[in-house]
Amino acid sequence: MVQHIRTILPGLKARISSQLTAIAKEHAFYGDPVESKAGQGAKLLNILAKYCDAFSSMVEGKNEDISTIELSGGARIHYIFQSIFVKSLEGVDPCEDVTDEDIRMAIQNATGPRSALFVPEVPFEVLVRRQISRLLDPSLQCADFIYEELVKMSHRCLCNELQQFPILRRSMDEVIGKFLRDGLKPAQDMIAHIIEMEVNTVLPYKDSTNKHV
Repeated sequence: MVQHIRTILPGLKARISSQLTAIAKEHAFYGDPVESKAGQGAKLLNILAKYCDAFSSMVEGKNEDISTIELSGGARIHYIFQSIFVKSLEGVDPCEDVTDEDIRMAIQNATGPRSALFVPEVPFEVLVRRQISRLLDPSLQCADFIYEELVKMSHRCLCNELQQFPILRRSMDEVIGKFLRDGLKPAQDMIAHIIEMEVNTVLPYKDSTNKHV
């Protein structure tokens, strides 16, 4: 029995020491206990302040944990505007569904019973208004992409710090997710209104070439 104890005891001691070290690390991760309501409120405010700072830093590109693998945060938003959105606008053919016959007919209808010496403004405005409305879908798609990136950013903020508060993490995700969703609809409405205003605005057009019909 003595020999058995001498054989087993070192390994048992090593396992206990390893478990104690792991538990100590876990205990340190959870931080010091806060008993008072005032202390709990102060800790919550501190977490929320750190979250706001982390989110702002991620947008501005000033966060310490900068990814070297993919674009994220403000850089990703800039890429969406400057690359994805621009390419989607460039993909809109301004002359699609506008034939020479459409242009000729619009000019003839705008001149009435007289023969015009110069190209009138009205047919240009009519044709351009019809094409401007085609910019709506790419613009709404851009808003959706920005919304999705903001949601991803909200999930990445303080991931490690909030692991010790899983219920708070879920509540913050719900509140921030609702805040972003509530902001998406007004943004979409504003985009639609801007396109509508451009469609309904009289476009000043000057024929600087003095090109005959």
